[in-house]
Formats: sequence, structure tokens, C-alpha cells
Amino acid sequence: MSHQLEVWKDGSASFVSAREHAWHRLGTVLPEKFDAAQAMQFAKLGGWNVRTVELQTAPVLDENGVTPPLCVPDRYATVRTNPVTGGTDVLGVVGPAYTVIQNEAHADLLNTLVDESGFLGSASGEVTNSLCLSCAPADVVMLPDATGVVQERRDSSVE
Repeated sequence: MSHQLEVWKDGSASFVSAREHAWHRLGTVLPEKFDAAQAMQFAKLGGWNVRTVELQTAPVLDENGVTPPLCVPDRYATVRTNPVTGGTDVLGVVGPAYTVIQNEAHADLLNTLVDESGFLGSASGEVTNSLCLSCAPADVVMLPDATGVVQERRDSSVE
């Protein structure tokens, strides 16, 4: 299984974990549990300004000359501001029902879960070439059991 994390030119990756490296050994390892704001900072998940833009064809050159770009009806490119270069990256194509939710809004929701229920973050990252995860951090949280003791749940298929 490929990690599909975004790896930057400097060798860093958009991933953060607590106390130990994940199986792919990429990203930043923090000494303790962290909140969503720290995940956003260390995994480069903030300031993306995800948005949709009208999807168009490329100009076409044929025997009649150049056909200007045509709008593709009911399809939009989802783009972001690259957190490292400041350029624009295309994340995918969506339909008219798609609603952009910024990573910061996801972080606010996760912080509310932490504050209200005792969830603790243990990993967060961005997966490339996957629209739903490129627009939202892939987060792992730990739930307290009935006794209030936190039990980390892992997907054994990736270990």
C-alpha cells in the first residue's frame, strides 16, 4: 500500500503523528498528543483556500482555426493555494452539489470533539490524488472507553 502523502521538495511530508513514526516513516513526530491547530501547522494543512473554479476545455486548433476554451457544464475544478509555493494546485473535479469546507473548519470540529468528549489526536495528514482527503485532513483520534481510559484504535491492515 502506497502512503500517498504529499512530500515536498525539501523532503518533508504533510503528516504529523504523536510519539512515533507511522509505518511510512514520513512527516513530523511530536513528543505528545496534539490539537488540530498543531496538526494544521506541522502538517502544512492550513491556509489552503480551497475553492471551485469553472472547468473549461483547452483551446482546440483544427482546420477551422482556434476554438476558444469551452465551459464544461455542471463541472468545476477544485483548487487550493499550495501551502509551500503559494501557487494554485488542482485537487479534482466536482459537480454543482459539492460544498467546499476549509481544513480550518474541520480543525474547529475536531477541537470541539476534543473539548467535549476527551478525544485525543494522534495523527493527521494530507493524502495526494484523493479529492475527499485532499480537501480535509485525514485525522486519527483516540476515544476514551467506558472507564474514561483512552484506547488507541488502529487499522491493522496498514501495520
